[in-house]
Amino acid sequence: MIPQTRTLIASLDPLAEQMSGIQTLDLLAKRGLIDRRAAEALFARNEVERLARKGRPRCLAMVQVAEMLCCSYQKVRNLIYNKEI
Repeated sequence: MIPQTRTLIASLDPLAEQMSGIQTLDLLAKRGLIDRRAAEALFARNEVERLARKGRPRCLAMVQVAEMLCCSYQKVRNLIYNKEI
């Protein structure tokens, strides 16, 4: 981890150095420091690509990812094709 990042995270909680990765992510999420939309977009893109590599047609892969994210197919399609997110 970059030393400046370590310092920033340590400033959020005195026990940050002793936290696991999941605990650190939870702390960042609770403080509103994780861009949920960007995280969803990354997950959707990676998952659709993974399913497509396994032979699933892209449209069906997007339907499956929409079910995983409990959202619409259109939202997943937008996450996949809108690279500004």
